[in-house]
Amino acid sequence: MVMWQGIWRSGTEWCDLTRVGDGWRLAGTVLLAVDGIPAEVRYKVALDASWATREVDITSRSGSDVRMRRIHLAADQKQIWHRQESLAPDAAGPLVELEGVRGLFDIDLGFSPSTNTLPIRRLAPPIAEAVDVTAVWLRYPELTIEPLPQRYIRLDERRYRYESNGRAFVAELEVDELGLVVAYEGGWQRIGEAAEGH
Repeated sequence: MVMWQGIWRSGTEWCDLTRVGDGWRLAGTVLLAVDGIPAEVRYKVALDASWATREVDITSRSGSDVRMRRIHLAADQKQIWHRQESLAPDAAGPLVELEGVRGLFDIDLGFSPSTNTLPIRRLAPPIAEAVDVTAVWLRYPELTIEPLPQRYIRLDERRYRYESNGRAFVAELEVDELGLVVAYEGGWQRIGEAAEGH
């Protein structure tokens, strides 16, 4: 369990990484100020044993609107992705295939550093080597989906150089033994942590 403080945008995040069966679950709550308006986002990400994303559940709200926007993403064994959306208390909308992200393994939540853990754990590059991936990027606050090319260069045991969108964005990441972010250059800083039972 970790807590991050936002640097790039005022906010905090609580995140819990849990072993579930032979897979993993990331769950968290993010509190942000977007253009001076308070916003809350809650998420759950279900991962299989290889750290490939299987399901993503997002609920969000902002300002004085008490309605929760809900988004559900699911990827099958062939990494074909679907999206379902609703605005509580309305019924969920249809399940729609996301054509542009077929074959991709990793979700990238644009409001959280938690999902940087996924390609780091799934691919585990040796020190001084790089891995290229394309993630399913959930942009925030738009909550739109698009593919995002990324590169992770492992600098040493716990540090990575992260590049995305053809090096349009570059940052250094420090992670712990589980691959969870300790420091995300210009983005997030860990301010609290607790292991199971603490």
